[in-house]
Amino acid sequence: MSTEVEWWATDDEELLGTVVLDIADDDYVGIVLGRDADYRYRCLNVLSSFPQRRGARDALFIKMIEVLSTGSKIFPQGDERGKKMDIFLPLCPPEKANPAFENVRTMLGYSSAKGIISEAMHHYVDVDGNFIEQFQTSGFDARLWELYLFAFLTEQKLLIDRSHNAPDFLVTDGQTTAAIEAVTVQASQDGKAENLDLENLSPEKIQALQKDYMPIKFGSPLFSKLKKKYWEKEHVAGRPLIFAIADFHAKQSMMWSSTALQNYLYGVRHEFKHSPSGELIISPLKIDFHEHNGKKIPSGFFFTENAENVSAVIFSSTGTIVTGNVKLTH
Repeated sequence: MSTEVEWWATDDEELLGTVVLDIADDDYVGIVLGRDADYRYRCLNVLSSFPQRRGARDALFIKMIEVLSTGSKIFPQGDERGKKMDIFLPLCPPEKANPAFENVRTMLGYSSAKGIISEAMHHYVDVDGNFIEQFQTSGFDARLWELYLFAFLTEQKLLIDRSHNAPDFLVTDGQTTAAIEAVTVQASQDGKAENLDLENLSPEKIQALQKDYMPIKFGSPLFSKLKKKYWEKEHVAGRPLIFAIADFHAKQSMMWSSTALQNYLYGVRHEFKHSPSGELIISPLKIDFHEHNGKKIPSGFFFTENAENVSAVIFSSTGTIVTGNVKLTH
């Protein structure tokens, strides 16, 4: 319907303004946004039908100054939840806090990430009521992945429905509605085999881990989600179901583990070699199973019983924060 052409903000960013081009009418519109009682940015004023961009901008500035002159910082809309979501307000004793959470909360080097997360959380709907508690303690990675997906789906201009406990998101582009469930690969409870020294991981060792170890790591949470049979829920039935997975099982493992996911999903790995003439020859090899440290699973997630109900598995290696020691220089 429109294209954003300008954004403006007060110094404290409590008031925002945008100028958009109305595609249908080929004129410009100014929009003023302020925070509601839940601290979310909401539309306060719409200034429409300006033939020139500058006219919309001038009218926008006048209206923003008018709103500022009231001295108001909060502009109730009448449909608020009545609760500001402060994700970094500690809810547990320091000894129970996740070290990664504490780093982001307290260290200057993470101030940008902290600001983005805090802002996104104002707009996030906590269906279960325990999102912040888990983010601060045992579920930091899983909850961060959910918030990342929320931000990604919003940036894709999809409408998000968070009114159901599961799957995590119902999204629509106005024509098609799909269900998305967030999935994470976590460290084993006993902590064995995950103490990977990333600095000493050779290409050969990574290749060996991708053969069986990582497919089993991906397969376990995906199979667990499959057993939940989300497609039988009324709000999911007949709609595409997507599993969005991220790997948090070891330090920086998501940088090298995605190849194993592809191999496991389709039960195929590819080998390559060059012919005497220099031609690249790629050969697909069928994988029957993966076996590591006494665990054995069949390969090919999409060939698993009931997997025909899953439309896609998506992966990202960027839905995280580097939470090691941050060295700051001035």
